[in-house]
Amino acid sequence: QLWSIFRLLGTPDDRTWPEFTSLPHTAKALRLLPPGHKENKLRDLFPQEKLSDEGFQVLQGLLTYNPDKRLTAAAALKHRWFAAPRRAPAAAKVDALSFLVKKAPRIKFSSRRPCHRRIYSKFPSLCGTQHNKCN
Repeated sequence: QLWSIFRLLGTPDDRTWPEFTSLPHTAKALRLLPPGHKENKLRDLFPQEKLSDEGFQVLQGLLTYNPDKRLTAAAALKHRWFAAPRRAPAAAKVDALSFLVKKAPRIKFSSRRPCHRRIYSKFPSLCGTQHNKCN
């Protein structure tokens, strides 16, 4: 897990987190990991067209290694990125109800249990039985 984090955010050093090398077990853990990556590749994962500079500042601030410099949740919520109105990317728009209905498990009823007509008359695809009560 550490290797995945270091590969994306770069391996911490005395410049990014002065106390890092003095943490217990750090030297041993670093010896066990493959050679570290020095550069932060977070922006490659979130390019400008997907996340604005202000949004990236929030993300990078929340993922800062050094706890003394890390952006707190309270400070992040006060960031101007959250105050600025913006449109959701086209790919993010989803009709939530249709998604839930398509993904909902089919409900199976035994022959002894009646179908609840009031509920399933509006959502017949959720009823697991084939009869005219839900159609």
